[in-house]
Amino acid sequence: MPSKPAAIDIGSGRVARFNVREDIMSYFGIAEDTKEPEAILRRRKAHTRSLYDGLTDTSRTSTNVEASEWYDVAGISAFGAGKPIKIPTALKSNNLIRHVIVRVPASATNFAIATWIDKKFTRNKPSYFYTPNGRRYPTNIPTVSDVDPGDSAPPSPTP
Repeated sequence: MPSKPAAIDIGSGRVARFNVREDIMSYFGIAEDTKEPEAILRRRKAHTRSLYDGLTDTSRTSTNVEASEWYDVAGISAFGAGKPIKIPTALKSNNLIRHVIVRVPASATNFAIATWIDKKFTRNKPSYFYTPNGRRYPTNIPTVSDVDPGDSAPPSPTP
């Protein structure tokens, strides 16, 4: 099944990207993440490595590995990576509610997942989802703003 990238805000100004199947995106009305992932320069230092000549050999040969640099795409987890959450649909299967399983980044909290479902699902929005351990978690959690977000001067102490 083909998949497309989606983005989830995991808090502290960080956005994680992951792949979602196209049929699930169209059913729930999830918008595709069109932002280009940024490239990260990766570096590897020169080092030595021990290699065996074959599976049954007991002697090792030391080999030098050169230093190298390359650009890597950051931010999109591979399909099948992350933790599975179970989301109910409005479809019926043998008089039971049919569920779909979506793998979200492991760094996403239940609150971040609930906020993602509440904000990004435009059609057939569920009121709950199941966490990986089977707990039912609501998606309509009220948004709580930080009392002191840290962008103003700290108050002076009172005597």
